[in-house]
Amino acid sequence: MSIDESYTLNITATAPVTITAKTIWGALHALTTLSQTAIDDDHGSMLSWVKDIQALVRHGRERGVRVIPEIDLPGHSASGWLQVDKKAVTCAESWWDNDGRIHHTAVEPNSGQLDISYEGTYNLIKDVHSEWPTSSRTSSMSARMNSRPIASTTLPWI
Repeated sequence: MSIDESYTLNITATAPVTITAKTIWGALHALTTLSQTAIDDDHGSMLSWVKDIQALVRHGRERGVRVIPEIDLPGHSASGWLQVDKKAVTCAESWWDNDGRIHHTAVEPNSGQLDISYEGTYNLIKDVHSEWPTSSRTSSMSARMNSRPIASTTLPWI
């Protein structure tokens, strides 16, 4: 048994978007693709203050939910690390097709990778990891690289 998941997605500057598919599965894939073409340039402040993180952890605890902080390294570094140290991030503007290259560091903003050749990067990571316990008040932390877990540990500060 085979299911036709093909679709045609037509997007122009002036006409409405049209999707053509033989099955619901093709239409669903087309809608997924369409959603990936929309980019919101207004990200707001996108900052998590210590009081915000503490409130989130407290909210979870009150409901019996354990909040485990996660810091994504090294990908999507332009989303926050640039505000701390611009030299710690490389390829911050290289995404999808905005740079005219064939190969890219990300399919959508925010891109950027932590620059392992810059000594300040290691100090930055150390500072963030040492500050995290006072802001999250949780005994666990998950470290990830490009959405894949690389370490999960119980930390001694709680």
